[in-house]
Amino acid sequence: MVDPVVVAGAVATRGNDLLVVRRDGGPAEGRWSVPLARVAGGETMVEAAVRAVAEQTGLGALSGPFLGWYESIRTADPGGAHEVVACFTSVILDAVDPTAGAEVAEARWMPVWDVAELPLVDGLAELLAEHGVIDTLA
Repeated sequence: MVDPVVVAGAVATRGNDLLVVRRDGGPAEGRWSVPLARVAGGETMVEAAVRAVAEQTGLGALSGPFLGWYESIRTADPGGAHEVVACFTSVILDAVDPTAGAEVAEARWMPVWDVAELPLVDGLAELLAEHGVIDTLA
């Protein structure tokens, strides 16, 4: 078993769209999430959420209020993984489309009614549904 890792996530909407990224590599490869980043030493969770957007989508962002948190515990994966993910509402500053950056294969705005149909990272669908970002779970 490994020690939990603190991760920050950015939940950004534009109209009826949610900013999502498809993970590239690691145990979550091929699964979709909001931009996520491990919190680095000396960095606040808000700073990590803003950094996640920049590094993974090429977009500038401002972090808003804390939305909620979830845990992802993958004991079946080699080496296991335990992430505690704190998500913040975020405002995207750029009017351009996102481009895939670090650790992601794809970055895009996805209609919120389609998000529940995606293979999401563990725990994200429940958080998004609980806070009214998506209507239903698939």
